[in-house]
Formats: sequence, structure tokens, C-alpha cells
Amino acid sequence: MFALLGFCSFNALANTSPATAVDSLSQSVPFLSTQKGSTGIPAVSVTVNPDGSEDYSVTLQILALMTVLGFLPAIVILMTSFTRIVVVMSILRQALGLQQTPSNQVIIGIALFLTFFMMSPVLDRINAQAVQPYINEQITAPQALEKAKVPMREFMLKQTRVKDLETCKGF
Repeated sequence: MFALLGFCSFNALANTSPATAVDSLSQSVPFLSTQKGSTGIPAVSVTVNPDGSEDYSVTLQILALMTVLGFLPAIVILMTSFTRIVVVMSILRQALGLQQTPSNQVIIGIALFLTFFMMSPVLDRINAQAVQPYINEQITAPQALEKAKVPMREFMLKQTRVKDLETCKGF
């Protein structure tokens, strides 16, 4: 079956000229058009405004967003109480004498729920102070990041002992 399918597709490709293949591909995928005046793939660009600020093309903005989404699990682990909750629940499981009864997946699921429950006031403040004004185009992206830092920094400082901060400051 696969040999017959492979033979038929090879035969179809062998009977097609390269120009015909490119034209048929460009008709089905608009940004691969080979005609003059076609827009093609939008360029990656950074424009500098007269006031010194920079505007990034949508392509670069999407790239930055995808990069941040890739680091999202690390952000959740490092900037929230997720790790504490997982450790406490694992110790509780061992203290009850249970080996693997609530599996690690269940513990992690409960820890994620509790983490988002604990972080909801902070996330609400970030949404109200930074995200919504940015979506409504009242502030720029750098201003939104600065406004989002404040509630997150306050939350993280409340969760850290002064002695630990002094130790890190000494390094």
C-alpha cells in the first residue's frame, strides 16, 4: 500500500516541471507568491522614534511572546509558592505513611491550583494596573512591564525572610 502511494506521488512529481510546482504552491500558500509586487513574509524590523523609543515589528513581538511562554513553567516554579506547596504535600504524604497513593501528578495538580489561588490577588492587581491599560492603549509595553513589577515584587518580598535577602545582598 505504502509502496503504491510512494510510486504514485513520485510519478506525479516527476511529470511536473519546477515552475509549475512553484506556481501551484504559491497559489495555495499566499506568502510564497513569486509575482512582482507581492508582499511576501513581513520583514523583521525595529524603528527608532524621534524621542528615542523603539517600535518592534509584529514578528519580533510574537517571537518575544513565544520565548516568554517557553519560560512560563520556570517562572511559575521560581516566582510563586508552587515549590513550597509541592514540598509540604510530599512531606505530608510521607508522614502519613503513604508511598505513592496520591501520585505526583495529583500533588502537582493540587499545588498548581493552590498556587493560582494564592496568586489571584496579585494577578488581579497586575491585570488592573498593567494589562488592561496596555490593552486599551493607555500605556506602552515598557510602562506596562514597570507597573506589573510592583505587585509581583511586593508579593515576593513578603514571602522572603530579611535574613535571606541580606545573605543574597552579601554575594
